[in-house]
Amino acid sequence: MKTILKALFHKSTSFLEKLILPIALITVVLFAILFALHREYDLAHPFDEDLFGNYGDFIGGLLSVVSIYLLVETLKEQRATSKEQRDFTEKQQVLIEKQQKNADGQQINSLFFDLLKHLQREVADLNITTEGGQYTNKDFFEELRRELQESFTPTGAYKKDVNQALRSYFELYAKHPRLGSYFRILYRICEVIDQSKLDGIEKAKYIKILRAQLTNSELLLLRYNAQTPHGTKFKDYINEYNLLKHLPIFELLEFKRWWGPLEGNPVDRFRVSVFCDEFKHKIKELLKDPERSESLLPRGGWKCSVTKCSDIRIEIKIVKPRNPLPYDPFSGFKTMDDMELMEQLRMLFESILIEIFSYSNFGRKRRAESLSIECRVDHNTRAIYSSLEATDGYPLYHSFQRIYRYQRNTKPKTKTLRRGRSYPQPCIRPWPFS
Repeated sequence: MKTILKALFHKSTSFLEKLILPIALITVVLFAILFALHREYDLAHPFDEDLFGNYGDFIGGLLSVVSIYLLVETLKEQRATSKEQRDFTEKQQVLIEKQQKNADGQQINSLFFDLLKHLQREVADLNITTEGGQYTNKDFFEELRRELQESFTPTGAYKKDVNQALRSYFELYAKHPRLGSYFRILYRICEVIDQSKLDGIEKAKYIKILRAQLTNSELLLLRYNAQTPHGTKFKDYINEYNLLKHLPIFELLEFKRWWGPLEGNPVDRFRVSVFCDEFKHKIKELLKDPERSESLLPRGGWKCSVTKCSDIRIEIKIVKPRNPLPYDPFSGFKTMDDMELMEQLRMLFESILIEIFSYSNFGRKRRAESLSIECRVDHNTRAIYSSLEATDGYPLYHSFQRIYRYQRNTKPKTKTLRRGRSYPQPCIRPWPFS
């Protein structure tokens, strides 16, 4: 009803606005006629000044009303015209920005695929000749990986093995300097994507295309190259776009003390590798979801549970089955008795936790010193109990987030930061580079 009345009022108002000017003119003419008809003319007194003055005042007042109406209508027209001009300008600006964005997108697309072709040509030119034959293209990296892994000798201590792995890569890089050109092109591709005006989703599409081109061997070499002075700048792009997402943790040189005994059985080695990667995925998935507090990973009879006690602390329990089951991920360690196996696995998972939360991001998001890790074996329950806590007070999930998009308005829960050392704040924005 209210709407109907409003519409009728609008229609009546519009109708009166259309008639106001004709009515005013008719009124003026009518009064002029009446004035002429009721005027007594006397040649001695042809003009009555008072009468003409009153008539003029009346006409002036009437014309003032008409003038005000015309002024209001003029202002309305100007306002409408101005609004139309603004709307047109805004639409034109949006169109220009869209056209510019499309042009930039086409330029980035062309440059990206040109660089990708250049990278493929560079890879095609790589070759190495060994006793096993000549290796070119992607096989070149496979051979370098085998050479690197076979030549590496574990020290028996994980942190020492980390440094030893870097020295081994230095020796390999010195023998194959063509690697430098390959990594520079790879860096340039990431730089073009990062410095473009594309949004995060569009950048993620290009990064995923690039990441799909890289084999596990290339990812392994990229990981160690980034730890050298030649690859310092590359660390940020690796972290920012999660380039090492598909690099198996267990295949790193630092873990040779565990995968070394399995070299003769690639299937058993692969099972342990899959378990470690799924273990990492479960931890990341749990920390990402604020509504979940526990994640389970049953595999070949082994039961692995990860409990999120808080944003800065998780607890892990891994239980060994009493009887061997098919697809046991650790069936390859048959030469070890139960006590030795559990102790080796305790050290393995302790090292994996350090790798997941610190070494995998090169210490840029969280240093190993800011992690408190405790691992113990309970032989009665055949279980490994582990706990990890962030002593810097920042949420554990911040180890997996983009390096440049941290919010600065969230304070840590504990004040344990060292003087002169700052850590990025947690990020709540969506991360398209998962």
